[in-house]
Amino acid sequence: MKTFTNKININPSYPVMAPYDWKDILFFAIETTGFSSNTSYLYLIGCMYYKDKDWQVTQWLADD
Repeated sequence: MKTFTNKININPSYPVMAPYDWKDILFFAIETTGFSSNTSYLYLIGCMYYKDKDWQVTQWLADD
């Protein structure tokens, strides 16, 4: 497995975030090769969170 972490410079203004502190929000995503559990594989999990006054993106990539 390979792990990538990067800072990104964005200022989101999505209204659903208004009642929350940015440090309490986590966005995540999964990437697969399809929809069938018999023939598809999960190959990437990613998340974005607020830390140290920046948005951080971490991705875990299955390399085999």
